[in-house]
Amino acid sequence: MGKLVYKRKKHYYFRYTINGKRKSQPTGQTNEKKAIAWAIDFKKKLDNPEPIVKFQKTTNPLTFEHATLLYIEGKLGMVLPKFRKTAKGEIKLKTLHDQIRYIENWSHGFRYHKVCEYFMYKSKFNNFPLKRGGLMKIVDINMNLLNTTFSNTSKKISESYRAWRSQQKVTKNGVEINQYISPATINREIGFIRGILNYVYLVKEIRPVMHRGHWKELFVEEKVRPKTTLTIKEEEALYKVLDNYHNKHLKEFIRFSILLAQRKSMNLNLKIKDLDFDAKTIHFYNSKRSKPHVLPMTKEIYTILKRLIGNRYDPEEPVFTYMDKAYKNPTTGFKKALKEAGITKNIRIHDLRHTGAERLASKTQIIQIQKILDHSTITTTQIYANSGNDEQVLEALETISGKN
Repeated sequence: MGKLVYKRKKHYYFRYTINGKRKSQPTGQTNEKKAIAWAIDFKKKLDNPEPIVKFQKTTNPLTFEHATLLYIEGKLGMVLPKFRKTAKGEIKLKTLHDQIRYIENWSHGFRYHKVCEYFMYKSKFNNFPLKRGGLMKIVDINMNLLNTTFSNTSKKISESYRAWRSQQKVTKNGVEINQYISPATINREIGFIRGILNYVYLVKEIRPVMHRGHWKELFVEEKVRPKTTLTIKEEEALYKVLDNYHNKHLKEFIRFSILLAQRKSMNLNLKIKDLDFDAKTIHFYNSKRSKPHVLPMTKEIYTILKRLIGNRYDPEEPVFTYMDKAYKNPTTGFKKALKEAGITKNIRIHDLRHTGAERLASKTQIIQIQKILDHSTITTTQIYANSGNDEQVLEALETISGKN
């Protein structure tokens, strides 16, 4: 036992090994017996460390709800709404939770709601019931909360966020359909929690509870869906079918989506006030990155937009409409038109963006493509740059040789 501590000048020190590294810790004792007792107690703490949550629980009562508010106001610069617009009129948002959930042009509102729903579910089995999930303290959000199982009588309840979420079904227009939540959706929600916590750890100088390694354990492996695009001939066949449709805006929407290669939500959320015909620019709002995105109008885009707007002048009116209402779901008409045009590929509305991006990749420099697609990193843009066909590769090689 005497080897447990050693003396340096007046005080005793405790020597120990952790993660293969030898370290030394001052005991603060001048008496050998007291130093040995201190060292034994310290060794017990090393072997059975207390959760960091207990260290911080009393020092930081910040809730997830207020952490999200800090993120929204501090990082995104957004303002909470007081009312929510519905078909029946405006509804006053009474709680902070609802104000966060219904922020306009913020794609994470629903994710926030689902995360809070999980915290409420989890609290029932963890002895701290909550009135609403957003009141969960951020120092209580750890691996023990997100990725373990607890026993409730004889029945074991899966407590990991991904297990809980993957058992739920997709809801469309308030109706549950026979389709489970995808791994990609779960990963985005886990990424949302990570973004909030990491921001608050930084600005409030809180010692991180969740580290990089913890998050890796929570993410689910996703199935990579091959990118599907429309050829020129398929696009022309689709337009022939759409020429006979009552809804003329569907054809315009598809052409617009290919020409500008923007996301469906960004196109559908476009309002008349976002168009500057004098400067020939379009002011999109990228809800995925929570920032504006400005693109110039080509001649064809200018013509399409002028035709779409006609004599409408209300700046708050949407650009794409159907029967004098905002065009919300072009998917049904798009799928029907594909079938009538004899196109058997599994093409989604989002694949129109991929179609435009691949056509850009054959003729445009990658840095310009990144700017048009509004990717945060060039790595994402390189996916399109690597998708060239053999004819495009041959054309590129002939360019190098200097022969036309």
